[in-house]
Amino acid sequence: VAVTLKKSNGDLIASQCYFPDSYDLERQANANITIDMVENNNSTLITLQSDSFLQFAQLKARNWEFDDNYGHLIPGVNHQFKATRVNDSDTPLRVSLSAINLSRTILL
Repeated sequence: VAVTLKKSNGDLIASQCYFPDSYDLERQANANITIDMVENNNSTLITLQSDSFLQFAQLKARNWEFDDNYGHLIPGVNHQFKATRVNDSDTPLRVSLSAINLSRTILL
């Protein structure tokens, strides 16, 4: 069960997921992920949307830190993350996404 709370303009305020039977969800062979990235100095705002529920999704990028890189992606809901460069690194942002119920890691 996934519940979202949104503003009148559709912006996400909060979301919550509850697993009444089990955390053992069906594995996703593939998920279509849309991504939008807006750069601002040493940080980048990332907006992700998935067509599948991704359980305990995690974002990773070498020499970048995320404000929140672990949670559930609810289908059709925009999820925003802020990535910040570590130690003024000049490493380009290359984000990988993995999830417990995703059969492979996706390079975004």
